[in-house]
Amino acid sequence: MPHTSNLESSNAHNRLRGLDIGFLITTAVLLFNGWFLFYNFTNVREQTIAVERGAKIINELDLVLLATVDAETGFRGYLLAKQEEYLDPYNSGIKEVWNHYQIVGSLVEKDAEKVNLWQMLGELITERLEIFVNRIAIERGKERSKKDDLSFVTEGKGIMDSLRRHVAMMQDEERATLRETARKAQLSQYYFLGSLLITTLLGLIIILIAFVQVRKNQLRIVRDNIAAAKDGWIKENLANLSAAVAGDLSVHNMAHATLEKMAETLKTLAGNFYVLDSGYLKLAGKYAASNYKSSTTATSSIGVGDGIIGEAFRGNDIQEIKNVPGEYFNISSSLG
Repeated sequence: MPHTSNLESSNAHNRLRGLDIGFLITTAVLLFNGWFLFYNFTNVREQTIAVERGAKIINELDLVLLATVDAETGFRGYLLAKQEEYLDPYNSGIKEVWNHYQIVGSLVEKDAEKVNLWQMLGELITERLEIFVNRIAIERGKERSKKDDLSFVTEGKGIMDSLRRHVAMMQDEERATLRETARKAQLSQYYFLGSLLITTLLGLIIILIAFVQVRKNQLRIVRDNIAAAKDGWIKENLANLSAAVAGDLSVHNMAHATLEKMAETLKTLAGNFYVLDSGYLKLAGKYAASNYKSSTTATSSIGVGDGIIGEAFRGNDIQEIKNVPGEYFNISSSLG
């Protein structure tokens, strides 16, 4: 018994140690996965912002060109009409050019290479708008220039073409950046979903393990309570039986007192009490039992090892027989 108890204690200790190690490993995996989940979530958010910023840069560059064309349209209207009110679209266009230009600058300020391209764009815009300013000054008679109309048109067209090429180059670079950012964002989304799935599965596994462990503990407690109650019941009734047969009693009286107490405890209706004498189980007392077989030795005396009862006594074991075929041997006891 002590060896069995020590073995059970060792097994329980090993199970608890295994659970502790499993819990630590699972906790470490969950912590790492939580960090990885947060990292990918942050990446997805930043890359989404970068995609939105890139799309806005492309759109603002288009608006810079559009505003420059609007300013040129107003300028040409002034040249044709020779009236100051036709300069309103021109002035509005110039304001819009610089407004969108500044927006582009605020969007690329953290990228040194893009800032250089943005500054070059500003120089081209300034050069293009200076042509408008100079020609308007000539028309107003404030200055004189040796350049004829053809030279103004040729120079303006060349600068405008350069402006368009520069804007197209900036947009192409931004589109290439957008494609790479979108690819990374898609990859981060996959990582994010994978991490979320792993976290969910681990959470479910932990919940399942906890449920199984709690269920096992509940069943163990129930079994322990049942065993304790059974052990207490046995001890209590053994104590009662000992009290019932205490004193200097004859074998007959002790047998009757024992049967009476057992009948009361086990709710039996009748019983016989045998004692071992010279290799035989001899009838020593009865409780509510008629001597149906008083003339036979099967009732008053049973040999050790004879029949099922004798064999059960010799083997010190309980024999339970069920579903015996009708044509098989007859089974009897001291009661019938």
